[in-house]
Amino acid sequence: MGSIARLPEELVRKIAAGEVVSGAFSVVKELVENSLDAGAKRVEIEIKGGGKSLIVVSDDGEGMDLEDLRLAILPHTTSKISSEEDLYRISTYGFRGEALASIAKVSRMVITSRKRGESLGNRIHVVSGEITKVEEGIETREGTKVEVMDLFFNTPARRKFLKSASVEGRMVVEQVQKFMLSRPDVHFVLVKDGIVVYNSPPVEDLRVRMGLIAPDSKPREMLDVEGSLLNVSVRGLVSRPGVWRRTRSGIFVFVNGRYVLSEGLFKAFERGYGEALEKGKHPIGVIFIELPPNELDVNVHPQKIEVVFSKPEVVHKAVESAISKALRSGWKRPLSEEKKKRVEYRIPDRGTTRVQEKMIESYTERVRLAREETSEERVPRFLMVLNDRYILAEDEDGIVLVDYHAAHERIIYERLKEDYKEGIPSSYLVLPLR
Repeated sequence: MGSIARLPEELVRKIAAGEVVSGAFSVVKELVENSLDAGAKRVEIEIKGGGKSLIVVSDDGEGMDLEDLRLAILPHTTSKISSEEDLYRISTYGFRGEALASIAKVSRMVITSRKRGESLGNRIHVVSGEITKVEEGIETREGTKVEVMDLFFNTPARRKFLKSASVEGRMVVEQVQKFMLSRPDVHFVLVKDGIVVYNSPPVEDLRVRMGLIAPDSKPREMLDVEGSLLNVSVRGLVSRPGVWRRTRSGIFVFVNGRYVLSEGLFKAFERGYGEALEKGKHPIGVIFIELPPNELDVNVHPQKIEVVFSKPEVVHKAVESAISKALRSGWKRPLSEEKKKRVEYRIPDRGTTRVQEKMIESYTERVRLAREETSEERVPRFLMVLNDRYILAEDEDGIVLVDYHAAHERIIYERLKEDYKEGIPSSYLVLPLR
């Protein structure tokens, strides 16, 4: 007898559930995506115990009748695709028909729904993927409400790997933030352990939502991004140079409305800043990439957070160019005569920075000597210091921007080169090497 055996259907479904449901945040993600696909304009999320004890997602979408309720918890049942060709033109968040079935398999679930236009709704109770009770013709509001209790209660080995309630809760909050950015036209409410975290009605200006989610991005000063390359369009908001984080936690990238994790897109985002991006720092911003559905594959990850492009180099270039263009246009401001005369530059929230006169004198003197060796052009006239890093000056050709940290390093380098030519003095070691 061979050693290979077919796994029981029950075990297969629990394994599949583990691929889709990795934590409370993934349950919230799948349920909210279902709400948005159903045309919801208001989505309410409630969690308790980080989502391990309770997750509730309610919406005002089109709802389901009793027949749809019974089918929705079965594997590979969906209203979003019907043929293989549909896989190459996906325009919805979900399409596999696995989410509700996977969640139901590893939890206790109650789904209440009333189809739009109907006077009464229905409710089903599900335990470990099996319907245990059906309530027909009940009073409820239009839309769907899904309650998920005791996540992984029937798979203790998986439940013990869930993170603490505080960490799981934070990850749920971060997941909701992504939806708030991708769908500013939807009213989102998030309640965590009885406390309202967000109650954000629809907004026209995405800066409002950025102010809620990333106040350190200085949303009022963020630059608009808009550009296109071939059939790829890019739009969004990015922080000005100098507004950084130490991680990429402030970069949000959406492809055809879907949040994605992509090292290539993150790098393209940062390349758009060019030399303005300091080493070890990362910008803040949100960009939306739109391209034909048949030019990307969203079916490469169980949780659909990764995508594969047919022409990744075009997409990356489109992102880089759009951000670079936004930064260039965002800094085109004429200097008033009053500002030109100032020696001080006030940085928001950082007080006043006074330029050390000796530093400026030293710099201008070196520039003057260099000029004298080559031509009779005048020395650039100092205007101000920007963000504790750049010297802004002007000469006959226009504006001169000097990174004085880099200039200082260059001076040291040139000095070492001269010393090397003349012979660098050396001394014996106190303890000779053996």
